[in-house]
Amino acid sequence: MLLEKKVAVVTGAGRGIGGAIARGYAKEGAAVVLVSRTAGQLQEQAELIRGRYGVPVLTVPCDVSREDEVQAMVEKALAEFGRIDILANCAGITMVAPSEELTLENWHKCLNINLDGTFLCSKHVGAHMIGRGGGGKIVNITSIVAHAAIPRAPLMRQVKAG
Repeated sequence: MLLEKKVAVVTGAGRGIGGAIARGYAKEGAAVVLVSRTAGQLQEQAELIRGRYGVPVLTVPCDVSREDEVQAMVEKALAEFGRIDILANCAGITMVAPSEELTLENWHKCLNINLDGTFLCSKHVGAHMIGRGGGGKIVNITSIVAHAAIPRAPLMRQVKAG
């Protein structure tokens, strides 16, 4: 158990990459704080982790793009476990649309969660890690979708022909 007696906060833990990372930390013995906007998905993950690995689990519904919610999440984690050793920033969304069709509102929503959320969680968890003098680890995760292009051949033909 490489992470026994450690506490890991995982954002985006309701499913996908975040859920898998939370289960990996639990498998190695860490207590986990599961963070996501969707309470139902968090409960499913918590039940799975408790049943499979028997580690302490705290679920905290939180919109990581809202600083007040991030602060409250960190306070709940500290009230429950007294420390945070690891932060895995996995929360993220994808807006799949050609850029000429993507609304500014959806663009900002994506940036608010993917960038601001990572910054806010790192800021508040990092302050705790620095303040306690014990250090810690912050891991920022992204998806391969960040490197994918959406082909727009019909648009390209229109531009060349016009």
